Amino acid sequence: MFLFYLFIFILNIIFSKNEKLIFVELLSRHGARAPIKLNDAGLDILGVKWNNTGELTSVGKRMEYLLGVYNRHRYISEYGFISPRFEPHQLVVYSSDINRTLLSITSQLQGFYPISKEIGDTLNEEQYETAFPPFNISFEDIENKINDLNDSALPNYMTVIPIHFIALKNTTTECTQKVTNININNANTKKTIIDFVEDFNKKFAEKLNIRFNRTTETKYNFSLILPFYDAAVADLTEGNNITNFFLNTSIDKNTFIEKRYEALTINFRDFIFGDDNNEVILFYDTPLFRHMINNMKRKIEDDINGNPSLKNVSDFSRPKMVIISAHDTTLSAFEMFFIRFFGLKFEQFEFPSYTSQISFEITRDDNIAGKKLKYSDYKVSYYFNDKLLLNITFDKFVEKIEKNLWNNEKMDRFCFGDKKESEKIEATLIIIIIMGFIILILVIAIIFFLIKLTQKTDNDMFGDSEKDNRLLNDDKK
Repeated sequence: MFLFYLFIFILNIIFSKNEKLIFVELLSRHGARAPIKLNDAGLDILGVKWNNTGELTSVGKRMEYLLGVYNRHRYISEYGFISPRFEPHQLVVYSSDINRTLLSITSQLQGFYPISKEIGDTLNEEQYETAFPPFNISFEDIENKINDLNDSALPNYMTVIPIHFIALKNTTTECTQKVTNININNANTKKTIIDFVEDFNKKFAEKLNIRFNRTTETKYNFSLILPFYDAAVADLTEGNNITNFFLNTSIDKNTFIEKRYEALTINFRDFIFGDDNNEVILFYDTPLFRHMINNMKRKIEDDINGNPSLKNVSDFSRPKMVIISAHDTTLSAFEMFFIRFFGLKFEQFEFPSYTSQISFEITRDDNIAGKKLKYSDYKVSYYFNDKLLLNITFDKFVEKIEKNLWNNEKMDRFCFGDKKESEKIEATLIIIIIMGFIILILVIAIIFFLIKLTQKTDNDMFGDSEKDNRLLNDDKK
């Protein structure tokens, strides 16, 4: 085995020595978490007690820490790509605004920049002056405080890194409902889902109905099945004993558990992202892919034109490395994008288990640095959990992505419907309102005219009567 790894290492040196790494973007799923659905007593559907719904666990933190250790070895120790100490213009970190992703990236970064006296942030002479004035200390205690500050910036030499929030998808009610409707339609039409549901009901429905006091005729649809396997993955990862559930239901544990990854794979590959029009894939991918492509373009242009000075990167918009802490849905959307639009095979889809990672590495041949560089001189390598799935020139990579991503108008149309139709409806409503106002004015005018006419008629009638009376009196005289 040692000789095998040595052989691979030598091959990497031979074939990679001229490749210069320009940019890296990492997209990872959070670590192990509690199940998404718990009852009022904090029990998941398999009867295991949890403190919080969907929160990162200690096992999940450890997973993320080890992922950080792995990435440090690859990009700092092996490649020497970025500094072993955090430099803001080299690395930018993003996360979705969810506890489990924020805690995951915090744990991962502790592995990426481990607690160590050699790399701990220490304070220089200038920093002493800004660090200690807020402290309420006496003159006699100043020397001791300076010694404390000199020891490390934070206890245990932790490196604190800013984590930026990034919106991974549009969460308006209209968009969410549209995605839900598409998914429901997929569940009713995709053969893989139908077959899985039929097999599940055939094997487990009757015993589960007895366990949950349901009528014996109750059948489980795909949405009702998923919580079982979400809980099973969470429970098994934490080492929780779920045997009691299977004893109480008389269901064979192994038969039930062995289908967990099949269920979760079908959930993303066929249920969520299985629509033939690719609408859900593009709905999830468009915002994040555009962000990623912009990062790549800026870094390549810097490489072509010469690295900018630090003052030009003070907004941290052109780092060498970007890390994004995300979800299984996010990684699945990326997987399905490459399967659909880059000609990969459906069999290559892999359920993104806890701490799965998608990596994009941009390189160029270091021997061509002297000539006028262009996009085609750069290559993009796409990895899923270290498996190289795509290696393509940057110009072809961007062309393929930008050709398929939605523009803002298409995104709005997906969420809110056809703007032209809504504008027509709006224009029609305006016309109706104006016409109604005109008709109202005409009706009021007609009523006013009729009232005047009625008054005139009454006056005429009254005037004739008086004349008749005067004539009658004259005759009498």
